[in-house]
Amino acid sequence: MVNSKNALALVLTYFLTLNFANLASYWWAKSPYIYLFLTIINLLGAGLMLGLNHRYPYHNQFERRPAPWSVSLLYLGLGLLGLFISQKLALGFESYVLHLPSASANTQSLLTITKSYPYYALTLVLAAPLMEELVFRKVLFGTVSDFTNKLYPLLGSTFLFVLAHNDGHFLVYAFMGLILSGVYYKTGRISISVGCHLGMNLLILLLSQTI
Repeated sequence: MVNSKNALALVLTYFLTLNFANLASYWWAKSPYIYLFLTIINLLGAGLMLGLNHRYPYHNQFERRPAPWSVSLLYLGLGLLGLFISQKLALGFESYVLHLPSASANTQSLLTITKSYPYYALTLVLAAPLMEELVFRKVLFGTVSDFTNKLYPLLGSTFLFVLAHNDGHFLVYAFMGLILSGVYYKTGRISISVGCHLGMNLLILLLSQTI
């Protein structure tokens, strides 16, 4: 039986963190410390979600029989490779076929902020991957799959993941959501999908610093 406290606590904490961050951006938009405030809010939100996941433990059907760590680590590497390749292919398709900008405006804005405020990288490579994987993969894909055919939660969680990164590059985030869901499904370890997400964000950040 699903521990509803686990799913509800994770989703509510995620949305509260987003709302606090949005309010901070509005109230203190001109403050020189705005990105410090946002970093702290997101780190606190991620930490609270980890604590709640431990306080109200629930293992969905994917997590009850996790893959061995040797296999899981293999999927970590494959997932990172898949994320990198799929992003390049999706951006190329969107650019040449759909005539969208060749880079994500949202990503570029975040990278620009990080160059000026390096500590904000903690939001991009730690807080955001943790929160998003717990909500979109563990709850919306894994936990909902306990009630219905896996296809519906897979498509639904991916669609919501795309909406959460609403910047027009729907293929990029759709592929990302599907690959991360696949990694989570195959390993039964949310830590592995978090690792893939974290690693991809870190790779993008490091590559941006060399340009």
